[in-house]
Amino acid sequence: MNVRIAKPALLEDLRAAHQVIEASAGTGKTYMLQRLVADLIIRGVCPLDRMLVVTFTEKATAELRARIRSYLQQVHDQTEDDETGPFWDVDAEARERLAAALRGFEQASISTIHGFCRQVLQEAALEGRTLFDRELADERALFGRAFRDALSHVFTQNPEHRAMLEASLATGNTMEGLEKDLWNVHSDGGVLLPRLEDWQAWTRDLDLAWFAQIDALVASWRTAGINGNRINAARSGLEKLQQALEEASSDYQRSIAFKSSKLDSLWKATGDMAAQPGDHGPLHAWLVCGEASLLSPEALQTHAFLKEVRAAQHLLEQTEGLFTFQGMIRGVVEALDAPDGEALAQRLRTRYDIALVDEFQDTDPLQWKVFKRIFLKDERRLVIIGDPKQAIYGFRGGDLPTYQEACREILGAAEPKRLEQNFRSTHHVLEATNHILSGNGPASFFGDPALYPKPVSCGRPGLQATIGGRSINPVDVLVLDTTEGGQRLWKRLARQLTLRIRDLVASDIAFGEPGEERLLGYGDVQILVGKASEGELMAQALRAEGIPCAFYKQKGLFQTREAGEWLDALRAVADPRNRSLQLRTFMSTFFGYGLEDLRSLPTMSEEHPALQRLLAWGALAQQHRFGELLDAMLEESGLIRRLLLAEAGQRALVNFRHIAETLLSLTAQRRVRLEDLIRQLDRW
Repeated sequence: MNVRIAKPALLEDLRAAHQVIEASAGTGKTYMLQRLVADLIIRGVCPLDRMLVVTFTEKATAELRARIRSYLQQVHDQTEDDETGPFWDVDAEARERLAAALRGFEQASISTIHGFCRQVLQEAALEGRTLFDRELADERALFGRAFRDALSHVFTQNPEHRAMLEASLATGNTMEGLEKDLWNVHSDGGVLLPRLEDWQAWTRDLDLAWFAQIDALVASWRTAGINGNRINAARSGLEKLQQALEEASSDYQRSIAFKSSKLDSLWKATGDMAAQPGDHGPLHAWLVCGEASLLSPEALQTHAFLKEVRAAQHLLEQTEGLFTFQGMIRGVVEALDAPDGEALAQRLRTRYDIALVDEFQDTDPLQWKVFKRIFLKDERRLVIIGDPKQAIYGFRGGDLPTYQEACREILGAAEPKRLEQNFRSTHHVLEATNHILSGNGPASFFGDPALYPKPVSCGRPGLQATIGGRSINPVDVLVLDTTEGGQRLWKRLARQLTLRIRDLVASDIAFGEPGEERLLGYGDVQILVGKASEGELMAQALRAEGIPCAFYKQKGLFQTREAGEWLDALRAVADPRNRSLQLRTFMSTFFGYGLEDLRSLPTMSEEHPALQRLLAWGALAQQHRFGELLDAMLEESGLIRRLLLAEAGQRALVNFRHIAETLLSLTAQRRVRLEDLIRQLDRW
C-alpha cells in the first residue's frame, strides 16, 4: 500500500552534493533535520547506518536521537494520506527501509562532535600509539598538572625559561597567575599571533652592520618631511635598540631589547617612510617587516611556556590513558595530518556517505578541518546547519569566521538555504526582534549585516500572548542607576527582575492559539546570566519571594539522592534476582514500596509485577536499547506520576531526567553495555 506523506518543500532544493542550511531560533531546524534524515532513507539515497549526524552538546544529541527515532516510527506507521503536499510516496520498499533504520537505530551514528572524534581515535589507536580505552579528564585540572610538571622539569631548569620565569615573578605575577594566563590562551583556541616562527625568522634576518646606516636613514626621514620631534625620538630609540641587540644572546633578551628601547616613534617614522618611493636601504626594509612580527617579552614567554605545558599535557594523556574534549579534536586532526592520514580519512568515507552537522556556528577551526578533510569531496555529501546569530561557544574556540569560511568553501558564491518562518513566537515578539536585529549602520545590532540578511516572519499568525484579551508588550526595558556596581548592582537588578516576574505570572498571561490558550507559570520563565555568581544572586532573590526556580546545570548533580537511586536501580536491572539490590530499588522512587510492602518480598514469586518489570528492563539493556530502557524506568515505573503529586517533587524530577539525559548521551558516543553505564555513574 502506498501512502502520500507531506514533506517540506525545501527538501527539493537540498539534493545537491553539499549544502548549508541557516535556521534562526524557532524556525524548525530540528524539524527539518528529522525530515532530511527521513528523506534520505525513504528515497533510498542513504541508509541510516551510513549517515553521520553530529551536534554540539550531549543534551542536544539525546534530544535529536529521540526525535529522529520518533519521526521515523511515525512515518513508518502512517496509513492515511496527507492532504497538503509536496509528498513522499511511501511504498512497501520505502517502508522496509524505514523499518530497517528503526531496527538498527541503537547503532546509528548520532553523536556529539567530541563523541565522533573519540570514536575515530579509538579506531586509530594503533596508528596513533594511543590506548584503546581512555578516560575523560577535566581539561582545566589536567592543564594544571601539566603546568606543574613543566615548571619542575623545564621552566626552572632551562636557562632561558628560568630567566623568563624570574622576570615574570619580579613584576608581581604569581605562579597561580601565570598558570591562569596560560590557560586562558590555551582554552581560547586558534593561533597565537604574531607567530613565534615569524619573530624568529625576522630577528635572524637582521645584520647588525646595518645600524651603520642610521645617519642615512635619518637623512631620508628629514627629506620625506617627517616631524622633527618624531625623528629625534626615532633615532634615540634606534640607537638604544642597536646597543641592546648587540648585548642580547637569546630570543628573550632580544624581545626585552625592543620593549625597553621605546620604539613607538620609530615605527611611525618607518610607516611614514614606507609610503615614499625608492629604495631606502636594508635597515629600513627590515624595520618595515618588523612591527607585524614583533613579540613582547610577555608574548614570547606565552609562546615558549605554552608549548611546554601542552607537550606535558599530551604526555599525561598518552601515558595515563586520558582524553579531553579539545584533545580529542586535536588528536583527530593530527591523525589526519599524519603520513597515513589519508588512509584513515578513506576508511571513514567508506563507512559514511553523508555527514549532517548541526549547530555548525559553534564549530571551531579544528573541527571544520576534520569535516572538510573527510566529507568535502565529490563522492561524499556534507550538509551543515547553523545560525550565525546564535554562536555562543567563542570561549571554546568556536568562531564566526570559521562558519563563514566553511560557507564559502561549500557554496562558493551561492547563498545558503534559509528557514524563514518562526513557529515559536508571536508576531509581536518577532516584529520587536526584527527591529532590534535588523539594520545596516553604525547603530545596528550586528556589525556584519550578513548575520541577519532576511528577517524571519511569523509562521503561526494566530499565536498570541494576552492579559485580559489585550496583547502584552513584547519587550520590557529596565533602566538602572549604575553608579554602584558589582554585587550591590546585581542584587538590585535581581530584586527588580524578581518583582517583575512575580507580577507577570500573577497577571495571568494567556498564551497560545485562539481556543487553545494556557496560562503561563514560573516554569515558562527562563533567566540568562553571564556568570554563575550572578545566577546565585538571582536564585536568592527568587526564593526570597517564594518563587520556585532550578538551575539548568546544577553543581553536584551526581551527589544527589536521585543519582544514588539511579545507581541502585541500574544495578538491580543488571542483576534482577539479587535480593539486596531488589530491596534497595523497590524502596526507591522508581517503585515506591514502603516498609510494610517489603515484608512479602522474601517470598516474591517469579510472576510478581515488580520482578517482571526488572526483568523486562534487563532485556532492553541486553539488547542495547538504552533509550527505551531509560524512558521505561521513568515512565512505566510511575516515578514521574508520584513526583508530580508529591510536595517539592519537581526538583527531584528535574534531577532524575537530567541524569537520564546524561546517561543516554554516553550511549550516543560509543557502544556501551549496562555495566559501563553503572561504572560511569558510580565514578561521577
